[in-house]
Amino acid sequence: MSRRIERIDFTDFKIRSLKPAHKPDKDGKPIVVAKDYYDDRVRGLILRVNPEGTVTWRVMWYLSDGRTRVTKLGRYPVMSIAQARDKAIDFLRDPQKALAEDVPSLFQDVAETFITKHVKEGGLLTGDVMEQRIRKHLIPAFRDQEFALVRRASLVKHLDDTIKSPSMRDAILTIFRTMANYYALNLDPTEEYVNPVIRGMAKYDKRARTRILSDEEIVVLWRVTAEMGTFGALCRFLLLTGQRREKTNQFEWEHLRDGVWHLPVIKGAKGHPAEIKLPPLALEIAEAQPEIYKCPFVFAAARGKGAFNAWGQMTEALQDRMRQHLPHMRPFTIHDLRRTFRTKLDTLKPAIPFEVKEHAIGHAVGSKVSRTYSHYDFLPEIAQAVAALNSYVSNLVNPPPANVVRLRTKRSRQN
Repeated sequence: MSRRIERIDFTDFKIRSLKPAHKPDKDGKPIVVAKDYYDDRVRGLILRVNPEGTVTWRVMWYLSDGRTRVTKLGRYPVMSIAQARDKAIDFLRDPQKALAEDVPSLFQDVAETFITKHVKEGGLLTGDVMEQRIRKHLIPAFRDQEFALVRRASLVKHLDDTIKSPSMRDAILTIFRTMANYYALNLDPTEEYVNPVIRGMAKYDKRARTRILSDEEIVVLWRVTAEMGTFGALCRFLLLTGQRREKTNQFEWEHLRDGVWHLPVIKGAKGHPAEIKLPPLALEIAEAQPEIYKCPFVFAAARGKGAFNAWGQMTEALQDRMRQHLPHMRPFTIHDLRRTFRTKLDTLKPAIPFEVKEHAIGHAVGSKVSRTYSHYDFLPEIAQAVAALNSYVSNLVNPPPANVVRLRTKRSRQN
């Protein structure tokens, strides 16, 4: 039995009266589903009324083998009836050419294209975090707007009203600026677009940070992270190894062999040691993590098969717990754990050579010429430095028992 097609000569008045469809689910209960209405003037133009209330223009076209495909054109009423008919006619003249040249205009479509083309295909090291932030902070706010019509004032108001952390606010602002640049680069040269993000919109003080954790704060951090699951283990591991958060987050089980963490070279990523022999304290943390089926990461996300990604809310929770013990503690970031690692290396005795300390955290040392001719990796020395830092932290969080002084009794005089 062929499906009944309902053709309508669309007007704004008629569109306001259109409703989605109802059909029974597997239990026989009625559910609301999307319904397509076909234009009576332009064959192939479809208006879809979605259950959530949005109305979308689509066009149906044919492949060379006769199969049909449906492509989204835009949202109503952002795209008017006349605009939808004109765009459908232009599209149907050469669908393949139109698909190759088409630039999405709605914010959600631009965001999805950006995630696919720039984030995922670009192989960004922080791609998962960027995608998560776009889906959480940007798409829900501007989903149905034309991307080019997102104004500076509305963007600032949204960020100020919904994001408490200045650093997170500015991170989302940076992502939006990158998306806007991507959108502008893919526009037709005849179209004009001005990126709404300008100098001065950031609020976070980007001057070089000097925050490190004191010994007392390290002890409290170690205590409260014992009950914070994967995030707590990550914080401890970052403090003990001094590696960048993004590298540690991508730590996979196959990278751990015979107690040695082999850090893979990632395209576009900053430097790091080729490998680190993990001391017992750090190795115990890694090996204690549960192995999730089909998940390659040591520090896995709570859901799905990816790496841990709930940094923002968990960092706030960590500091709230620490302030219960240290009410006047200054705020810190996860990156400050890496700075703490490097600073504590300066205090250890016997002194560790400067080159070893810098190589331990993946910094380039010396001039470009010296790095061209010297390729020694300092791996044994790095292993010793990390082991010394682990011993230092271990003595802080698990202090050895106080020395017991045995009183000497007076010996009896021997004859």
